[in-house]
Amino acid sequence: MRSICVSAVAIVVLSLGPLLAADSASLKSFPHPAAVSKSETLGFFATMVTAGFQDYAVPLPCFNCVAGASVVTVGLAAPLGAVDSGTALTISLSGDNLSYDGQASFQYNLVSGGTTVMTGSVAAPVTPGIWLAQFPINAPAPGRYLLQGIIWTGANLTTKTVIISQLMVF
Repeated sequence: MRSICVSAVAIVVLSLGPLLAADSASLKSFPHPAAVSKSETLGFFATMVTAGFQDYAVPLPCFNCVAGASVVTVGLAAPLGAVDSGTALTISLSGDNLSYDGQASFQYNLVSGGTTVMTGSVAAPVTPGIWLAQFPINAPAPGRYLLQGIIWTGANLTTKTVIISQLMVF
């Protein structure tokens, strides 16, 4: 009886773990593959904001899956422009940090008719490199949306870089 209880608790904990983790944002960093002059203080640039299908088993279809030791492979889902309402998606926001050391915040907004319908953010201290923030969501009600990616940096996070794409939800 005791082994059945222990097994049942283990199954519940193991099955709930991925569900609880699916609702949290993540932040990853990769070294910058190109030699960039450190004499310039260019800062942080937002490079992409996309919505892609969640795929926990295999990152396919894959947006940047190039084999080779000299290539940084992120393994993003192919960017989507149209999805069904309620679909599990991952919002990906990337940025190229050329010279900034300090606190940064990565934020996405899903905007419809000038109103923010969904938002999420994750913050961390950053160093130069390529940064990727990912936010698991469920697609909202049908409509046309602007997907905004904002990276906040600088003293008191007052400097921002913004990138925008469109998302149609059916």
